[in-house]
Amino acid sequence: MGSIELFGMEFPVLFLIIEGALILIGIIFMIIFAASGKKTVKEEKNDKAPAAAPAGEEKPRHIKLCDPDLMTTLFESDIEERITIGREGCDITINDPELSPKQCEIGILGFRYTITDLGSGKGTKINGYPVEVPVFLENECLLEIGAGEYLVILD
Repeated sequence: MGSIELFGMEFPVLFLIIEGALILIGIIFMIIFAASGKKTVKEEKNDKAPAAAPAGEEKPRHIKLCDPDLMTTLFESDIEERITIGREGCDITINDPELSPKQCEIGILGFRYTITDLGSGKGTKINGYPVEVPVFLENECLLEIGAGEYLVILD
């Protein structure tokens, strides 16, 4: 067999026949797949409801703020839906002049804790990163608020 020139390049005829056959087979499979009503992986993921917690496992309901060096509990609170942390009128009140009256809020979303800065003056940091939008908390993360640093223990 000879060759054919396409786009200024020479291609062996056998190569073009095999390439065309592969494209045709791909199109046939796409038609069969579409006709079968099966969903793509992306469509299947979007159809699934969020995973429920395993039976017998409850979402966390208790938080401790500990001294990161001594590992002693400085503050703790039970959480139903959310708690506030700040200098005055909060679920956890910390006597720190650098803390805003209402510094941040910790809540439960699904089975995880979240933290939100409440527009505080100095900001709220988790593991050194500013909390600019609500973020998930991980057990034993470092919370920086006001002049203090606290190791967060989620029970």
